[in-house]
Amino acid sequence: ANYWKNNTINISTNYNSNNYYGIFRDIFVKKNIVYSVGFADTPTGTTPLYFQNNVPMPLSGITSTQKVYLLSVFVQ
Repeated sequence: ANYWKNNTINISTNYNSNNYYGIFRDIFVKKNIVYSVGFADTPTGTTPLYFQNNVPMPLSGITSTQKVYLLSVFVQ
């Protein structure tokens, strides 16, 4: 999953092989912090993605049997 800021690519995930990939669904910027959400499809299932300035942030309360998609982000 990548995004562009001021014509510069920002690579947040390494999901770039033929077996899996990452997708961002939404990006929100506040006080120069870039928040991005989406998901990764891998051979073992779907994993939700949440990043702050390209750093993956852990999500709690999700089990491996659940299909979770993050579609939007809003920061107060």
